[in-house]
Amino acid sequence: MILVYFKPTFNYQANVEIMSNSRAENSLDYATSCSVEDAVMYLLGYKQSEIQAIWYQSSNDPSDGEWLSSFGFDHLKDSLEFAESEFTEAKYDKCPDEVIAEKLAKLNECMALNKQAHGYRSAVIDELAKGASSQLLIDSLATRNFRDPFITLLSLKRWAHHALKISVLEDLDSPPLKSAAPKSQKNIPSSNYPWWEVHEKDTPPSPNEHWYTAARYFARQYIADNPKLSITKEKLAAKVASIMTENKIVHSGNKPYVAGTVRKAFVNVNF
Repeated sequence: MILVYFKPTFNYQANVEIMSNSRAENSLDYATSCSVEDAVMYLLGYKQSEIQAIWYQSSNDPSDGEWLSSFGFDHLKDSLEFAESEFTEAKYDKCPDEVIAEKLAKLNECMALNKQAHGYRSAVIDELAKGASSQLLIDSLATRNFRDPFITLLSLKRWAHHALKISVLEDLDSPPLKSAAPKSQKNIPSSNYPWWEVHEKDTPPSPNEHWYTAARYFARQYIADNPKLSITKEKLAAKVASIMTENKIVHSGNKPYVAGTVRKAFVNVNF
């Protein structure tokens, strides 16, 4: 078995919701400008909540917290390396043809995304090179080094619309203010459920991958209930996927987590 370091991946077009519970409150650092690399991530379709730093508070003590970086440009490279490792491992283990085909499809998807990112980065650099005539505005307050300029988000949004014909940073659109009303609690993990408590052996997962905590909880419970059973992480992921569906832990759009996705929560985790 080949072990690799893995940063969680996700479909950048998906509508990812950040969850919170009584022990973890996430607040976004609403920066008004970004680096060139983060600009590329926005052009790929990521939202502010997926790029900018998020405050993670592990207890009721306001001083007991830290700013956690979210997805950055290196996420694309890490995702590609993980996909390459998964594909190589599947071939080495002589997995069924359909499994190898699935890993290859994921690898091709990651390669295409990295190629697209390179194209966007080239376009951003080319626009910045126009200097005073550039449609991308430099935030002079945030830029400390001319080699690492910070681009205002609003100018990036306008430029993407006019030059690239794509809509980005839709969360910058200001909707009409509405009267305060109770928000639906349907998708917010309740502190009454033990599976949202981070295990002492684990580090808190990315806020965008909150369900990792639940998946690992159910995996440990299954192992504890079946101490004499020898089971691989692949089979364990299938069991946990079924348990998560039963407990209504699903993707946005009420889509259940499949075993292949659940398996990601077990990488470098000791049960």
